[in-house]
Amino acid sequence: MHSQLTIATRQKRELIDITDQVEAVVARSGLREGLCLVFIQHTTAALVINDVSDGFIHDFLLTLDGLPDRRYTHLHAGPQHPKDHILGAALGESKTLPVVDARLAFGTWQRLYLVELDGPRQRQVLVMPVAAP
Repeated sequence: MHSQLTIATRQKRELIDITDQVEAVVARSGLREGLCLVFIQHTTAALVINDVSDGFIHDFLLTLDGLPDRRYTHLHAGPQHPKDHILGAALGESKTLPVVDARLAFGTWQRLYLVELDGPRQRQVLVMPVAAP
């Protein structure tokens, strides 16, 4: 069973904690042990796992915004868009998460974030819990 999450972003760049939505999909699936594939279906968005902290979000966005602009050659959607593609590719579009005892097996402070790089937009996230072999 898979689910499609639709996440509405509100800013050009932002992080949105989607951990609870993904855990709800795992709970509905009945999966006790296995993996959960989470995949964002966009080239200007990404997924990251990190600390549950406003300080982290601020610092992460500050770092992204502080990266220098370059002379990009794929300018079909404007001069800022290539940087968003590069960041999406570097950060990654998927995560494979362990499921143990019907829950995502995160560390104490870990959370799953959608990284918006070219918002605001509606983002689609595919969540697919899979039983262990």
